[in-house]
Amino acid sequence: MAAVVTVPTNKLPKIQPPKLTYEDFDYNELLVYGGIDTFVTYELFKELFPKVAEQPTYLVPAPGGRISRMAAPSVLQEHLQVKQNALMFMIELKVNGLLYDQELHAVYEEDMKARLASLQGRIFTAVGEEFNLDSAQECERILYTKMGLTTTILTKGGGLSTSGDALKELFKTYKLGWLKDMAEYGDISGIYGNFIKDYVSKYVKKDGRLHPNYNLHGTSSHRISGDRPNLLNIPVPKHGYNIRRLYKVPEGHAFLTFDFSSCEVKVLAALCKDKKMLESILQGLDFHSYTAGLMYNVPYEELVEAVDNEDHPNHKLYKGYRKNAKSVTFGLLYGSSVGGVAMNIGCSNEDAQKIIDAYFNVYPDIKKFIDDAHDKAKLNYWVFSEFKQRKMEFGLMPMYERSAVYNASLRNAQNNLIQGPASTLGLVAFAKFSEEVQRIGGRVVCTVYDSLELEIPIENLAEAIEIGYQCLDDFPLQKFDWLDFKIGCDCEVGYNWGQLRKATRGVSQVECERLLELSTHEH
Repeated sequence: MAAVVTVPTNKLPKIQPPKLTYEDFDYNELLVYGGIDTFVTYELFKELFPKVAEQPTYLVPAPGGRISRMAAPSVLQEHLQVKQNALMFMIELKVNGLLYDQELHAVYEEDMKARLASLQGRIFTAVGEEFNLDSAQECERILYTKMGLTTTILTKGGGLSTSGDALKELFKTYKLGWLKDMAEYGDISGIYGNFIKDYVSKYVKKDGRLHPNYNLHGTSSHRISGDRPNLLNIPVPKHGYNIRRLYKVPEGHAFLTFDFSSCEVKVLAALCKDKKMLESILQGLDFHSYTAGLMYNVPYEELVEAVDNEDHPNHKLYKGYRKNAKSVTFGLLYGSSVGGVAMNIGCSNEDAQKIIDAYFNVYPDIKKFIDDAHDKAKLNYWVFSEFKQRKMEFGLMPMYERSAVYNASLRNAQNNLIQGPASTLGLVAFAKFSEEVQRIGGRVVCTVYDSLELEIPIENLAEAIEIGYQCLDDFPLQKFDWLDFKIGCDCEVGYNWGQLRKATRGVSQVECERLLELSTHEH
């Protein structure tokens, strides 16, 4: 007789209850549920509507140290102006989805597996033992303990780095082929883990499309966020793997993408009205090179020529100037501290402050705009943007003074007044584009930061491109009185996201079809 084994109840596998859907309930019960749901929603509406329609008093610094009062916009105004149409746009994105190339995915998957195995074998043979290449701790042991190498690149904690940059620096120093193999392994392994392994089973639906989630309230800066999958960090082509090629359109359609050009910088210029900043934008100059030239007293043409030419005697110096200017600009846009700017540039906090001071000497109205944002935030503990979007800053309450929280809240306030309108401007223009392009059979399939991706019937491609320029170039200028110039945008066409050709305004249908043909060739 077989022995009876008693399994403790706490060791038994948990049985998951079946997931119920509306089809599992009686129809009459659903009617009652729907009625109660509507009643409760209406009761909440009666209670909350006066609050969302309220225009609270907002304090504004006035000349002579006085303070004036104004009626701030209501939450309802922002909803009607932005959120209502944006929500419909995001629903369209979700429902439409993005077609995925499962055949190319399978090719990439098999090739990556073989390549990773080959790299792994070569590395193990070279160092004389097997180890976990996906473990930073194990790689550090091999590189710096067993092999006795050294690097100048450190981790945030001050340890010796095993990052791709560190491996590339080590290869330049020691000329050991297996170091190059380790860097390549890390690159491919990261791409494989994030965009190939289990990607189809997780995200591709029965219709062969990805249908990402888009969240209208996912960030405090009013920028929409996305997940399942997150399409914000698709890598650039590397080691022969162009991941963007996996996102495509059906036969008879073209992949069309529009991207705002330096939207946040231009929104800042439109808001602060700094004459020199506006001058660079209206002339179509490279803003970071223009800024660097003013900061370091170098003629614009000379600086651009040196930055673009590696053989120029001042290439490294002027490229550093441009990096400094760019770091300060984006530090201001994203609310970085002096320490953050210093880390990005690679200098001391004192030197970073000197660079920031030089920047404000060039653009005094940016400094005035930021100081004004800080003053309003201190008075009210919140700010609102040109699109009437609020951002609470409770870290500015007296209890937090002279703390990191207080300083961060000041930077967040300025960030909200710049990044918030830039994000929302794109959202409003994209929603308009989506609405207009549907009448010619086009549909939106994805948005990433300041770009919008669409699939368009090939025979209507030229018309769709003109609609895009109207919605992104012309429409915002007509609709928003605080905007004095076109933001500017770039347009590209192809059959997939990874092989695109630039299309300018006024392109003909014949030229569009030629661009599609050219897009099939890597360049």
